[in-house]
Amino acid sequence: PVSAILGGSLKLPCLVSLSQPPPTASTVGRHAVLTVPRVKWSILSSEKETEILVARGDRVKVSEAYKGRASLLNYASSPADLTLELNDLRHNDTGFYRCEVQQGLEDAHDLVQIKVKGNLTW
Repeated sequence: PVSAILGGSLKLPCLVSLSQPPPTASTVGRHAVLTVPRVKWSILSSEKETEILVARGDRVKVSEAYKGRASLLNYASSPADLTLELNDLRHNDTGFYRCEVQQGLEDAHDLVQIKVKGNLTW
């Protein structure tokens, strides 16, 4: 497991090699949609999966519980770099983080365990 500090930030790398290049402006229709990779970051804790964010193309949708805390660090400039940045870490951010990528009929995922440690003092 990777340790993280309560109240701190965390960068979880997820790099992919794309089986097909992302579509260009000249590619249109259903084929274009199928070739754009879809990424989903989620956390698994206590037998429950919670979605953090989903991205496809230039659209990134962050779940309500993670708004203002979660982002894809380099996604805008590099669609193969799906590194998740999570700020203002909380105790309930402890768990298994999954980066799941789908492109066309192919999909892959990887897991990393994070343990948030520390006490807040006021």
